[in-house]
Amino acid sequence: MRWAGGARPCPAVAPRAAALLRLLIEDLGLGVLRARYSVVHPGTVIRPHCGPTNLRWTAHLGLDVPEPLCTWMTVRGAAGGSAAAAEAVEEDAAEEEAVVRWGDGQVLLFDDSFEHAVTHAGSRPRTVLHVDFVHPLEWARMRDPS
Repeated sequence: MRWAGGARPCPAVAPRAAALLRLLIEDLGLGVLRARYSVVHPGTVIRPHCGPTNLRWTAHLGLDVPEPLCTWMTVRGAAGGSAAAAEAVEEDAAEEEAVVRWGDGQVLLFDDSFEHAVTHAGSRPRTVLHVDFVHPLEWARMRDPS
C-alpha cells in the first residue's frame, strides 16, 4: 500500500491501514500527506537527514518489529521530549540526541525537521506504517485562516 494526498486508502488491499487512515483523516481531522509501508532490512543504515520545514510530522506504527533492541532511530535536537515514543527513549544530553526504538503496535511520532537517522543491527526486517501529515497547528490554521 502506498497512498498520497488526493487518493483514497484502498480497503480491499489493506483494510486495517485504510481504516486507520480514515480515522486520522475523517475522525481526527488530520492533514495526512501520504502513507506507506516502510521495511528496513538487517544491516541497513539510513544516514542522518531532515525535512526542509517543521510543517510536516511523521508517525511510525510498528507492525512487525521482531528485534526492538536491534533497530533504532536517533533524533538530534530532540532531547527533553521533542521526540515521542511509546517506549524506551534514551537521551544523551551532551549531544541533545534522543534514541528511540520501535515496538509492535507502538507509535513513534516526530517532527521531520529534526535531523534523524535509522540503524538496523538485527537479523530480521522491521516493518512500520509510515504516515506523514501536516503539523496539526498549521493544519488548523490552513483550514480556518481567520
